[in-house]
Amino acid sequence: MEGLKKLCKMTNVFPTPDQELWLGQKLMLMDWLAEIAETVTKTPYPKYFGIKDPGDGQLEKRNNLSVKRSYSDRRLHVSQSGSNVFKEKLKKWVEDTERDYDRDILKQLGVEARWIGTSNVETLKWAGEMRVYFVGGTRRKCLWTLPKPGGLSLSQSSGDFVE
Repeated sequence: MEGLKKLCKMTNVFPTPDQELWLGQKLMLMDWLAEIAETVTKTPYPKYFGIKDPGDGQLEKRNNLSVKRSYSDRRLHVSQSGSNVFKEKLKKWVEDTERDYDRDILKQLGVEARWIGTSNVETLKWAGEMRVYFVGGTRRKCLWTLPKPGGLSLSQSSGDFVE
């Protein structure tokens, strides 16, 4: 983190390390995006909710639900209820999260892994999600998460958009 902050003093980096920490708080980000959708673009926004105990067995009973974790990396920690591996994936993720996020440095940064449920978004099923990172005003990396049978795949490039 300190190396990235030093780089930010030498050139423009977007998103900055502090912005990455903020954006990792997906529930707060979703609240913000929902407000923008309602007040600015006047467009619908998917229903979402915080999940207190993802391992309680209730999520696997729901249909049309995507479950994701804050501070997840690209396509990791995202699954859809009703899939054959949903229960096993979720159990492993909860165990991994409890192990990986119980660290003093993360607590000092305010990083808390939280689980979120959302209704499935039809566009993501066929178009996926694209993220573009800029350093010094130059596009440095493009990540495109695409749907595939049984999960998601990641394509990426350095500097050029993925075709």
